Amino acid sequence: MIDVILFISIIFIIALGYYVMCCVDNFICSGEDIEKQIEYKDKDVLLYKCSYKIYSLLDSRNVSYDIVDYPALPALNHYRIVLALSENDLDNLLLCSSAKHANPYSRTIARCNSQIYREIFMREDVDAVIFDQDQEIAILNEWKVII
Repeated sequence: MIDVILFISIIFIIALGYYVMCCVDNFICSGEDIEKQIEYKDKDVLLYKCSYKIYSLLDSRNVSYDIVDYPALPALNHYRIVLALSENDLDNLLLCSSAKHANPYSRTIARCNSQIYREIFMREDVDAVIFDQDQEIAILNEWKVII
Protein backbone atom coordinates (compact mmCIF):
# COMPACT_ATOMS: atom_id res chain seq x y z
CA MET A 1 0.00 0.00 0.00
CA ILE A 2 2.79 2.43 0.86
CA ASP A 3 4.42 1.60 -2.48
CA VAL A 4 1.26 2.60 -4.35
CA ILE A 5 0.94 5.91 -2.44
CA LEU A 6 4.63 6.65 -3.05
CA PHE A 7 4.26 5.82 -6.77
CA ILE A 8 1.18 8.05 -7.14
CA SER A 9 2.95 10.89 -5.29
CA ILE A 10 5.96 10.67 -7.61
CA ILE A 11 3.72 10.65 -10.70
CA PHE A 12 1.83 13.69 -9.33
CA ILE A 13 5.09 15.60 -8.69
CA ILE A 14 6.34 14.81 -12.21
CA ALA A 15 3.06 15.94 -13.75
CA LEU A 16 3.08 19.14 -11.68
CA GLY A 17 6.68 19.84 -12.75
CA TYR A 18 5.74 19.27 -16.38
CA TYR A 19 2.81 21.69 -16.07
CA VAL A 20 5.00 24.37 -14.43
CA MET A 21 7.66 24.02 -17.16
CA CYS A 22 5.00 24.35 -19.88
CA CYS A 23 3.75 27.56 -18.23
CA VAL A 24 7.29 28.95 -18.03
CA ASP A 25 7.93 28.02 -21.67
CA ASN A 26 4.73 29.75 -22.81
CA PHE A 27 5.67 32.86 -20.83
CA ILE A 28 9.12 33.00 -22.40
CA CYS A 29 7.73 32.48 -25.92
CA SER A 30 5.16 35.22 -25.44
CA GLY A 31 8.02 37.75 -25.07
CA GLU A 32 9.13 37.02 -28.64
CA ASP A 33 5.62 37.70 -29.88
CA ILE A 34 5.64 41.10 -28.19
CA GLU A 35 8.85 42.06 -30.01
CA LYS A 36 7.26 41.13 -33.33
CA GLN A 37 4.21 43.27 -32.56
CA ILE A 38 6.22 46.45 -31.91
CA GLU A 39 5.62 48.96 -34.67
CA TYR A 40 8.41 51.25 -35.75
CA LYS A 41 7.68 54.74 -37.02
CA ASP A 42 9.23 55.46 -40.40
CA LYS A 43 10.66 58.96 -40.56
CA ASP A 44 12.56 60.90 -43.19
CA VAL A 45 15.79 62.30 -41.75
CA LEU A 46 17.79 62.08 -38.53
CA LEU A 47 20.30 64.87 -37.91
CA TYR A 48 23.28 64.75 -35.57
CA LYS A 49 25.34 67.92 -35.09
CA CYS A 50 24.24 69.51 -38.35
CA SER A 51 24.44 73.15 -39.29
CA TYR A 52 21.53 75.56 -39.20
CA LYS A 53 21.72 75.67 -42.99
CA ILE A 54 20.57 72.02 -43.18
CA TYR A 55 17.68 72.61 -40.76
CA SER A 56 16.39 75.60 -42.69
CA LEU A 57 16.78 73.80 -46.03
CA LEU A 58 14.78 70.80 -44.80
CA ASP A 59 12.14 73.10 -43.30
CA SER A 60 11.76 74.98 -46.57
CA ARG A 61 11.21 71.71 -48.45
CA ASN A 62 8.76 70.36 -45.82
CA VAL A 63 10.98 67.36 -45.06
CA SER A 64 10.35 65.95 -41.60
CA TYR A 65 13.41 65.45 -39.45
CA ASP A 66 14.50 64.67 -35.90
CA ILE A 67 17.56 66.03 -34.14
CA VAL A 68 19.66 64.13 -31.62
CA ASP A 69 22.35 65.50 -29.33
CA TYR A 70 24.09 62.17 -28.85
CA PRO A 71 25.11 59.44 -31.34
CA ALA A 72 22.17 57.08 -30.78
CA LEU A 73 18.95 56.37 -32.58
CA PRO A 74 15.68 57.35 -30.91
CA ALA A 75 13.72 54.29 -29.82
CA LEU A 76 11.17 52.75 -32.18
CA ASN A 77 12.06 54.95 -35.16
CA HIS A 78 13.44 54.01 -38.56
CA TYR A 79 14.97 56.79 -40.62
CA ARG A 80 15.27 56.93 -44.37
CA ILE A 81 18.41 59.09 -44.15
CA VAL A 82 20.84 59.66 -41.27
CA LEU A 83 23.28 62.58 -41.26
CA ALA A 84 26.12 62.41 -38.73
CA LEU A 85 28.19 65.55 -39.12
CA SER A 86 29.92 66.08 -35.77
CA GLU A 87 33.58 66.80 -35.23
CA ASN A 88 33.96 63.39 -33.58
CA ASP A 89 34.58 60.71 -36.21
CA LEU A 90 33.84 57.81 -33.90
CA ASP A 91 30.45 59.27 -32.95
CA ASN A 92 29.61 59.70 -36.63
CA LEU A 93 30.60 56.13 -37.43
CA LEU A 94 28.68 54.79 -34.42
CA LEU A 95 25.46 56.53 -35.41
CA CYS A 96 25.67 55.41 -39.04
CA SER A 97 26.43 51.82 -38.08
CA SER A 98 23.54 51.81 -35.60
CA ALA A 99 21.19 53.15 -38.26
CA LYS A 100 22.24 50.46 -40.74
CA HIS A 101 21.85 47.78 -38.08
CA ALA A 102 18.35 48.99 -37.16
CA ASN A 103 17.24 49.45 -40.78
CA PRO A 104 19.51 48.13 -43.55
CA TYR A 105 17.61 50.22 -46.12
CA SER A 106 18.45 53.56 -44.51
CA ARG A 107 21.02 55.74 -46.25
CA THR A 108 23.76 57.34 -44.21
CA ILE A 109 26.00 60.36 -44.58
CA ALA A 110 28.94 60.78 -42.22
CA ARG A 111 31.64 63.40 -41.93
CA CYS A 112 35.17 62.07 -41.59
CA ASN A 113 37.47 64.69 -40.11
CA SER A 114 40.69 62.71 -39.71
CA GLN A 115 42.85 61.01 -42.33
CA ILE A 116 43.35 58.10 -39.94
CA TYR A 117 39.72 57.01 -40.12
CA ARG A 118 39.05 57.51 -43.83
CA GLU A 119 39.73 53.90 -44.75
CA ILE A 120 37.47 52.64 -41.93
CA PHE A 121 34.62 54.89 -43.07
CA MET A 122 34.99 53.63 -46.62
CA ARG A 123 34.85 49.97 -45.50
CA GLU A 124 31.86 50.36 -43.18
CA ASP A 125 28.23 50.68 -44.21
CA VAL A 126 28.36 54.44 -44.64
CA ASP A 127 26.74 55.33 -47.96
CA ALA A 128 28.38 58.74 -48.34
CA VAL A 129 31.52 59.93 -46.59
CA ILE A 130 32.16 63.65 -46.70
CA PHE A 131 35.35 65.46 -45.89
CA ASP A 132 34.43 69.11 -46.40
CA GLN A 133 31.63 71.46 -45.38
CA ASP A 134 28.46 71.62 -47.47
CA GLN A 135 29.03 68.36 -49.36
CA GLU A 136 25.97 66.96 -47.57
CA ILE A 137 23.70 69.40 -49.42
CA ALA A 138 24.94 68.13 -52.79
CA ILE A 139 24.35 64.53 -51.67
CA LEU A 140 20.84 65.32 -50.42
CA ASN A 141 20.12 66.94 -53.79
CA GLU A 142 21.49 63.89 -55.59
CA TRP A 143 19.32 61.56 -53.45
CA LYS A 144 16.31 63.80 -54.24
CA VAL A 145 15.61 64.63 -50.61
CA ILE A 146 15.54 68.41 -50.91
CA ILE A 147 14.47 68.96 -54.50
